[in-house]
Amino acid sequence: MVSKLVLFPATIASGQSVSADVDTAGATVLMIGLPSAWTAADLTFQVGDGLGGWMNLHAADGTEYTVKAAAGRCVLLPPADFARVRYLRVRSGTSATPVAQAAERVVQLHGRQL
Repeated sequence: MVSKLVLFPATIASGQSVSADVDTAGATVLMIGLPSAWTAADLTFQVGDGLGGWMNLHAADGTEYTVKAAAGRCVLLPPADFARVRYLRVRSGTSATPVAQAAERVVQLHGRQL
């Protein structure tokens, strides 16, 4: 059986650093596409519990989970890192140093529905 590829837009409003909530509906995020117009910043994430609670995502070593980002870049993610994440927000910058985007930006989350 072939699994379905899906695309989830994560929109960061102009002057903001965190996207609107994204429900991946059980798909695993495998790749992130950044727009060609991107205010320079790496990406970090918040994960939700489905009840309105949000937490910053950290790696097993305790550091904030960070993706090196650049305008027009597409970044592959290890499938296991987002396998159990359903509710997600994308942040421009880190929790300690968020970076406001100069205009509305749409970050594309590419996933696979299992």
